[in-house]
Amino acid sequence: MVFGGAFLLRALTESGTLSMAGGVWLGLAYALFWLALASRTRGFSGLAHGVSTVLIALPLTVEAALRFDYFSAAASATALAAVTMAVLVVASHLRSRSLAAIASAAAVVTAGALAVGFGAFVPVSMALMAVGMASLWIGYRRDWGWLAWPAAIAADLAVAALAVRTIADPPRESPVGALAVHAALIIGYLSTFVIRTLFHDRPVRTFEVVQTAAVVTIGLLGAVSIAGAHGIGAALIALPSLLVAAGLYAQTFTRMLSRFGASTEFYYTGMTALAFALVGLSLSFPFPVLPVVVAFCALVAIAVGWRWEHPMLALQGGIAAVVAAGQSGLIAFAARSWLTTAPVWPAHVLPMVFVLATVALALLIPPVARDPHSAMLSRAERLALSVALTAGLGSLVVASLTPVVAGAPPDAGVLATMRTTIAAGTAVLLAWLGRSPAFVEMRWLAYATLAIGAIKILAEDLPASRPATLFIALAVYGAALIAVPRIARSGQDDGAPAAGA
Repeated sequence: MVFGGAFLLRALTESGTLSMAGGVWLGLAYALFWLALASRTRGFSGLAHGVSTVLIALPLTVEAALRFDYFSAAASATALAAVTMAVLVVASHLRSRSLAAIASAAAVVTAGALAVGFGAFVPVSMALMAVGMASLWIGYRRDWGWLAWPAAIAADLAVAALAVRTIADPPRESPVGALAVHAALIIGYLSTFVIRTLFHDRPVRTFEVVQTAAVVTIGLLGAVSIAGAHGIGAALIALPSLLVAAGLYAQTFTRMLSRFGASTEFYYTGMTALAFALVGLSLSFPFPVLPVVVAFCALVAIAVGWRWEHPMLALQGGIAAVVAAGQSGLIAFAARSWLTTAPVWPAHVLPMVFVLATVALALLIPPVARDPHSAMLSRAERLALSVALTAGLGSLVVASLTPVVAGAPPDAGVLATMRTTIAAGTAVLLAWLGRSPAFVEMRWLAYATLAIGAIKILAEDLPASRPATLFIALAVYGAALIAVPRIARSGQDDGAPAAGA
């Protein structure tokens, strides 16, 4: 009977008895009538009436937009959001998980049809975010943690597709509208999470962590890509990012620390602040100033973390140092030095040298180890710094010795043996430094270097080397295999704690 009435309205519209406007609006009113009836019933009857609204209103919206050209992209997206949010409110009132799930899934499918049909992702993305916000708050109210996932994933994908379409040549979306959508994605979800955590004292769950990572990645990087492609000033994104980072840091070390202590919530807001700070700094300074600034900030964070005994700041300093290494070209330089057949010096060496000096100074700052948790974070930070320092210095040695030892152009067998010798010597040096309790991470790195050396011999030395150079490489690597465990054990015998301490 319900669907019979819907088809009667459609027949009257197609025959001309009702105008297109009258048929569409009467159809939507008819669908919402059953939703109103659903709100007054319970059990299966309420579910059936609510599902009837979904199955009538959403297909009608698509048909009015794509077949009859009555709704524009913006109007159809608005209708989609309004109907779905109304159904979700009724589902919450009825405490009907099934109706909420059906409405959310139907909204995602309908949004996909509208996006493909119109080729306009701005209004569809906004509609999905509106549905996502409604799903999120209703999920909080009814403790339906699963409800926020479908619309959030769909909104993330829609915004990512919007960014791709906007930076295409020629652009298929307005850059101003696309930037507004990206800003809405970031503001909508992050403000919700922060308000819920700060002012309602609610714990951070898996959804908040995953969606925050998606929002920061898709929202910020998408906005940066759009601004770069269309010549929009970086300050438009840099300044808000730095302000958000400052606000989150202030809340992290005041409200969060006092209310939750060094908990998941504390680390959630702190790491989110770091992401915004790194993006803001990256857009505020040009190369080669940028890696110098980031490396300096990393050193300050590690020093302040040690002084205030905040392991999260030390960990963030380690992350920032690795980012600075990438921005300086150090990571790319290391890859070329160890993986290509002709290592060359980079065009800009000074930023790399400054980053390496900063990393070395940071390793001289004692770790924060108040408890097992802070000790673990400090170990992770210092391990990251040790990897950056070892890879950087080793790459500089390879690039310096290649023309002297292997010639120009370099002999492949000699180059492979030289690299193996440097790797073996690095492992021995790391084991010796790791004898000190302050640099125990380098001892772990010594064994990792030996493992990488074994893979390198199989992948490079055996195919490229001659018997004479291969003999040297195997002899040096074998000597390192013997020396590293003995040096490491002697450090433990002298009183240094074990690697797992």
